[in-house]
This record gives sequence, C-alpha cells and structure tokens, in this order.
Amino acid sequence: GNGGSIDTSVPFTGSITSTGSLGDVMLRYGSNVANITAPSVMGNIDLFGGSITGTFQATFGDLGQAIKDATGKVTGVTYVHANLPAGSRLLSYGNLISQVRLDSGLAGVIATQGNIGLGVLTGSTFTRFGGVQIASGATTGQIVALGNIIGDINIHGTLAGEIAAKGSLVAGLTSAETGILGNVIISSGVTSTGAVVSGGLIGDQARGTSINPGNLQGFLAANGAIKLTNAFNSSRLLPNLAGTPKGAVINAIWTSGGQPLSFDLPSQPLAGLALILTDLSALTLSSGGVLSGPIP
Repeated sequence: GNGGSIDTSVPFTGSITSTGSLGDVMLRYGSNVANITAPSVMGNIDLFGGSITGTFQATFGDLGQAIKDATGKVTGVTYVHANLPAGSRLLSYGNLISQVRLDSGLAGVIATQGNIGLGVLTGSTFTRFGGVQIASGATTGQIVALGNIIGDINIHGTLAGEIAAKGSLVAGLTSAETGILGNVIISSGVTSTGAVVSGGLIGDQARGTSINPGNLQGFLAANGAIKLTNAFNSSRLLPNLAGTPKGAVINAIWTSGGQPLSFDLPSQPLAGLALILTDLSALTLSSGGVLSGPIP
C-alpha cells in the first residue's frame, strides 16, 4: 500500500519492491541495495553510506515530493542519500523531485522523464528545490532530464561525464526559460570528456542562476544562452545554437528516426533511455569546433 516504510539497522543487501507509493527507507547499517522499485516515492531514502548497485526506479509517478508547512507553503523536498557506482541507475518516469545526495562521485546514471527538482512560482519569485549534490570524487556518469533541471547541481570534484536537459515549458515562466534553470557548480572543473548540454538555457539570467564550470577542458553547449558565474571567452562555450547545424546535433540526442524519445520504446522498457545515453556519450567537439556524434 501507499506509504510503506522500512527503518532498520540490520544488514540488508537484497531488493525492495513496493506496490504502492514508497515511504521512508532508512537502511542504517550502510549496506548496498540491488534494486528499489515502486510506482512512485513519497518518502526519504537513506542508505547511510551504502550504494544502489542495480536500479532504483519510480515506474509511474514522481520520485519524491514537496514538504509543506501548516499553511501549505513549500519549504523543501524529500531526499535520496545513496551512492551510484558504475552500472547503477536512479530513474523516475515522472519528476525527480527529491534532492539526490552522493558521498562519492557519480559513476552511474540519474535520469528522469520530467524535471530534476521542483520550482514554485509565487508572484514573480521562482523558488527552486531539489537537485543533485555530489560530495567528492570524479563524476564519470550521466545526469539527464527530458524536462528541465530546476534544482542546483553541485559537484565537489570533476565532471568527466555529461549533464543534459532537453527542456520543457514551465507554467508562469517565459517560453525561453527551459533547459538547465538551476545553478551548476563544478568545483574541480570539466575534464576533456565532460560536457554540459541543454536544449534550452544553461543558467537563467532572469532568475539569477548560472554555471561555474571551473577549469573547462570539455565543453558547454546550449540551444539558448549560457550564463556564466564568472564570464570568460572560450571556443568550448557554444551558446545560442538553435536553428544552426550544431543545434540540430543537440536536438538529435532526444530523437530516433526523427521521432521524440521517452524512456521506453514499444515492448522495450528503457530502450529509449539507452538511445539517449548512447547519443549523449557520443557527443564530441573537435579541435576545429565541429559538434558531432548523435544519430537523429
């Protein structure tokens, strides 16, 4: 049923399956967990230093929810605290509302068909919650949203993998405000294999957000504007690509045979996501400034 929870200090290394919306999961021993599966997630998930070694997925709705005070005002969101080694996946078929916290570098995949994080518009003020916080190490994996990245991405280490958002309209914001709308901070820089890619913006100047890529050896590419925390010039900055051949390369990440992709293909669960991740990994910027790789 909805809200089923687990709180234990006993070692646990199996899988968890819920038939209803999953409540709190507190595995205090710090064990690794193979898989967690639920239609949606309404609680906090904490492995206390442990890892998800397989797939944690919300197969229908959102992963996480808003936390509200007595007046109904959103004051925060739920969280997921778990490490994601190579081969692991944290997936939401809805929005990934919970803030995701990793103790070590991301080597797996974080992906959602909706938004990463939650935005609340009150008058002209857009308050953002959630996002991804990585405490240390090299991030060689991928963070992907078929909607927007609204929460902040804060990596205390290097980015050698990819961060990407397709972008989608947000009620109350302008049509230009899609893509990566939160802050992105990469303390130790983007390596030569790293990239941040958006079908819309990277950083939203209208809302005061920006990207600080540190030492940029990889590249930033966006169909819209790129707002840097500290402005600099580089051939590895590729803003405002919409309507250009390079923009078409970005758009190809999210399509197959010219058709938009979602996580699943007919009778092939997660095959669409696999195509997206493959195209994203293939995206390269040559020394001559040619952006290539994805197959439309």
